Amino acid sequence: MADIAQDREMNLTLCTEPELDTAVARAAPARCVDVARLSRIAGRAIKVGEKGNRPGCLCAESRDIGAYDTCAHGCLYCYAVGDHRKARTNLAAHDALAERLG
Repeated sequence: MADIAQDREMNLTLCTEPELDTAVARAAPARCVDVARLSRIAGRAIKVGEKGNRPGCLCAESRDIGAYDTCAHGCLYCYAVGDHRKARTNLAAHDALAERLG
């Protein structure tokens, strides 16, 4: 996978795989909620601790502000969608002018 990523000028990262030797895999540990990246985007330092969801998770502490079962893209490995039919139904009922997700 590292060779394929390199051929496409991409960086390979691994999420929550502490048992894999990242040096051998030529991959960096991934962070879905990356405080360094968010600080660069914000243009200021964001000071939060690491608080992963499971052992080996390197994500920064965060709060989810979305709503589950609202994305109809159909990705197989999606933590936010438990029922794809329900997601399609919720998307169809979505009011883009509403003050909050409902």
